[in-house]
Amino acid sequence: MRGRFAIQLNVRMRWLALPVAAAVFVTGCTGASPADPTTPGATPRFSSTDAPMGTTGMPPSELSVPGLTVSQSMGDDPALQVSVRRPVAPGQAGLSSVIADWATNAESAFRGDYVANPEAPPELNVGWQVVTASGPVLGIRMETFEFGGASGQTSHRVFYGDGSDTWTGVDLIVESARAAVVARVLAAVSAQGHPTFGSGPVASSGEPGGPSAADLLTDVTLTAAGDVVVLLDQGTAAPYSSGNLSVTIPAAAAAPLLSDRGRRVAQAVRSGLPYAVSVPSSAAPTAGGPSGRPGGSTATPPAPPTPPSPVPGPVPGSGVDCGVLKCVALTFDDGPGPLTGRLLDSLVSAGAPATFFVLGQNVRIHPDVVARMVRSGMVVANHTWDHRDLKRLTLEESRSEVDRTAAEITRVTGTSTILMRPPYGSYAPQTTTLGQSIILWDVDTEDWKNRSAAVTTSRALATVRSGSIILMHDIHASTVEAVPGIVAALKARGFTLVTIPQLLGSTTPGKVYTRRTAG
Repeated sequence: MRGRFAIQLNVRMRWLALPVAAAVFVTGCTGASPADPTTPGATPRFSSTDAPMGTTGMPPSELSVPGLTVSQSMGDDPALQVSVRRPVAPGQAGLSSVIADWATNAESAFRGDYVANPEAPPELNVGWQVVTASGPVLGIRMETFEFGGASGQTSHRVFYGDGSDTWTGVDLIVESARAAVVARVLAAVSAQGHPTFGSGPVASSGEPGGPSAADLLTDVTLTAAGDVVVLLDQGTAAPYSSGNLSVTIPAAAAAPLLSDRGRRVAQAVRSGLPYAVSVPSSAAPTAGGPSGRPGGSTATPPAPPTPPSPVPGPVPGSGVDCGVLKCVALTFDDGPGPLTGRLLDSLVSAGAPATFFVLGQNVRIHPDVVARMVRSGMVVANHTWDHRDLKRLTLEESRSEVDRTAAEITRVTGTSTILMRPPYGSYAPQTTTLGQSIILWDVDTEDWKNRSAAVTTSRALATVRSGSIILMHDIHASTVEAVPGIVAALKARGFTLVTIPQLLGSTTPGKVYTRRTAG
């Protein structure tokens, strides 16, 4: 476990071997002035929920930004699991670039620190959330889950931008008050019975006195009421086993702590104005590769993008007898993304139906593409919300991953699905109780690794047979390039391309499928 996702204090490492027992939310309602941050005030509000290893305390958010796209770097190696997703916001070139640099560095460091391990696969999962979208101010929370083979860690970092300037959570607090804020936060955590790092003066990073402001204040947001909310990463203020903690400083006490940037965010959030920032033509988003660069709450949060009215397409599973024909199913994971529309063009042109296992987060970003899939006779199926390894989640968390995605698919397409592919093909016995048919594969193109149209094509054709399910990913340009040749070659060999429902017929929830067997 490394401190780049939370803090880099040596003292923090004492806690990393401890399992996570709970994710706790603490609200420190102290009324002290910055000069005396430990003076007791109102009784802090406190709640606790059981949580598994690495569970986040990230609060829910339904905020969205029109025109926002997502750049993904997905390494689908089940022995070294990498899923990095980051937003690209129109009009926020600087903010998008800062987040891109941070995400690229995080992935590079992870890949440098870990090697593939089939027995205990390391996992890096980086996701995001809009925390503020008011006036010209956009706030993005980046959430990182990292598993290194012994225990998992969840950490957060908030980035802000207004179209011309960018800053981070700690920048919301005036420099002269940061030490006092750290002391206030530690006092609130300690008051709830959590041991904290250091009882003496706040020290610089790496020294034994306690965490620094830069280490502790990575996730600072403001509410419409003016409260400052500090979300604490695991192992920063308290033992790693305490999970992600949250401390709230009431508006009256928080106001004098804010910097000019903090007041700018506070004013934007308090205004409740819709998010609006000028969008220069140079800020138009483009597709990004694995390391490439893509080209707080308001009073009334904007709704998720409104999808087109669902238009039923051809009924999947009808019109083809795979008991007689040599059927093969093409499947695509991890989308939809910027390249999916081009892939759909190719498939429709070739008369080749396919099945798309989509991420719920991406469905919300690209509802029009998902609706088009259904209109084009494709099948849309479930690939969870944000690509977590289901083996590491509780039953409740796994159900949330699947159910949220299913609900988003239904919202956009007007159809439902019980077909689910677990990320990395990894699942636990409890996964079979989620009411989903688990769809794996028997032909793996490894397109995520080779990034070569020629190699992807060769692997797709090398071992294919009647009843095969071929695994690909619609987020890679090389895959999109390879598909026309794959389709033509399969047809030339006498194969009929079908969807998963056409291939398998009625599936059984809880059953695992890798291909169609005889009959």
